[in-house]
Amino acid sequence: MGPPPRWRRGGAGGPHFASDCAGSIRIPAAACRGLIGLKPTRGRVPWGEGGVAGGWGGIAEELVVARTVRDVQAVLGFVADAGATRSRADGADPATRPLRVGLLTAHWAGLAADPVLVRAVEEAGGALAGLGAAVTPIEWPLPYERIAALMDPLFGAAAVAEMEAVGAALGRPLDDAHLEPVSLAVLETVRTLPAGSVERAWREAAMLTAELDRWWERFDVVLCSTLGRAALPLGRLGGEVAHDEWVAANDEFTPHNFVANVTGWPALSLPWGLGPEGVPVGLQLFGRRGADEALLEVAGRLVAVGPPLGSGRPVLHAG
Repeated sequence: MGPPPRWRRGGAGGPHFASDCAGSIRIPAAACRGLIGLKPTRGRVPWGEGGVAGGWGGIAEELVVARTVRDVQAVLGFVADAGATRSRADGADPATRPLRVGLLTAHWAGLAADPVLVRAVEEAGGALAGLGAAVTPIEWPLPYERIAALMDPLFGAAAVAEMEAVGAALGRPLDDAHLEPVSLAVLETVRTLPAGSVERAWREAAMLTAELDRWWERFDVVLCSTLGRAALPLGRLGGEVAHDEWVAANDEFTPHNFVANVTGWPALSLPWGLGPEGVPVGLQLFGRRGADEALLEVAGRLVAVGPPLGSGRPVLHAG
């Protein structure tokens, strides 16, 4: 049984199916006006090629980008595996205790934070506090390099496996006549990784995840900006740029995303109006593993008190 036709096609303003291997549901959602995107918990949605542990070795999940929280909730309810692990964030029920929210405003790669994004996170934190949440400013607990070091052996190796499979199926060589410079550079980097790099990376990912899960004990939701910058100049992340420049641009623009693919946490991007130059602003909510529905509940609360979704007017001001 497949999804209803309007979901499958994504037409008439309906949800569009998408996959997220390192942020590719959340990053486009944040870069577009009025879109919400949820990367579900690892294993909540069966991967299209079979199994429930996610694709690309476990870092990839599938769901949708949509214009309403309700649409995301509906699709998750339709496609989620009934046997997958579910949980409810302890603080999601105000009858037990206030929702505990950790607020992150720093740029995770150590660069200067974008003041527009800092303001957005603080505004959203204030909105949740106004709804009764216990909101605490916090710092990211791990060096960014520990996450970044996993990109080549986890994301890169899976991407190269896809390239090789497609090349073999089409009978085409993986050379500069068929691949962009960035893809070629990833191919060369992965092919020169020492033997056992993927297995060692997954062991490191498991240790890192255990550390972060212990850190999570203080919170139900962690809130930060989806992106490290509200915008980058066109071409900074194009396929024709030098590989080192492409990596640097990713570190600047998307430092807050891959951690959810490594840990398996659910992570959601929610629009929060526009910056002073009319650039969309996205907030990212991380939830406890298995607490996808609770995360969507929190997103729904923010939508109710935040800027109108898809609003064409700037609602944030730098300074």
